Amino acid sequence: APKAEESADKSADKAVEKAAEEPRPASRFGRWRAEREQQRAAEIEKERERASRQAQRERLRQDPGLDGLRAEERPRKERAPLTRARKLLYTASALAIIAVLYVVLVFFSPLLATQKITVRGASLLETTQVEQKLEPLRGVPLTRIDEKKVRELIGQDNVIRSVQVESRPPHELVVTLKERTAVAVVKQGDTYHTVDSDGVSLLESATQPDTSVPLVRFSGDDPQTSAEFRTISTALSAMPSELLAQVKEASATSTSSITLTLRDNTTVQWGTAEESELKAKVLLSLRQAIAKRAQEENSSEAQTQKVTVYDVSAPRVPVTR
Repeated sequence: APKAEESADKSADKAVEKAAEEPRPASRFGRWRAEREQQRAAEIEKERERASRQAQRERLRQDPGLDGLRAEERPRKERAPLTRARKLLYTASALAIIAVLYVVLVFFSPLLATQKITVRGASLLETTQVEQKLEPLRGVPLTRIDEKKVRELIGQDNVIRSVQVESRPPHELVVTLKERTAVAVVKQGDTYHTVDSDGVSLLESATQPDTSVPLVRFSGDDPQTSAEFRTISTALSAMPSELLAQVKEASATSTSSITLTLRDNTTVQWGTAEESELKAKVLLSLRQAIAKRAQEENSSEAQTQKVTVYDVSAPRVPVTR
């Protein structure tokens, strides 16, 4: 290679010198011949440059210190086109990696860890006590908390009818309690029980609790099996909260003789549990009308007899005494 390069250099130099020394011929053939000589000299120059580059590559390849060709001079290998199976394999691998990352970030990462617990809807239970029972959930990712786990931690199945869990990323858990509705207080032995319309005991106390629901007296000991209690609870459940808060006691000697005692010590003859909603509306209207009349009579200093009994057992023809 070095000899070929040296020979090419000499030939090119001679051709160029010869072309430069020769005078430019005047004839057409002479000019054509001169142009051919110049083209030949240019081709020889290109060949020399190519041989020089080839020789340089050979020296680099044979040099042990360079470990073959330099990276920029190495020939690039063409990549074989991806087959359909390989494309599917790459796609499946990418999806698997994404799925693993999603599971780790959502279900095990502290990015969604529970830091704040808000309890709503607690009236029979104390909110602070419920929050204390839910303390084990702090630090647990929101995505791993469900209603079953919350229900197990709170307990109180006799008080709570259902639980609703709401996650508010990144760190808040809202627990909404739907408690059973207390409609009465019953006394069993020496213990007072706050019960719902089914007679399920919600709270117990040694003394009569100060609540807005009435004390119910009935024959028998178990409200869940007493027909009189079921009749009374049906009537109480149909009352609006405004009227229920005015009832002090409720009793029944049979399923057709419900009697209510209001907090102002007036008596209400309720009768059966049928048409209880209508009876409640009639009773409220009667009390409002009598209260308005009493105000008018007080302003005129007139003396009227106070109503002590309301009979709404026949709600379309109520009677006051």
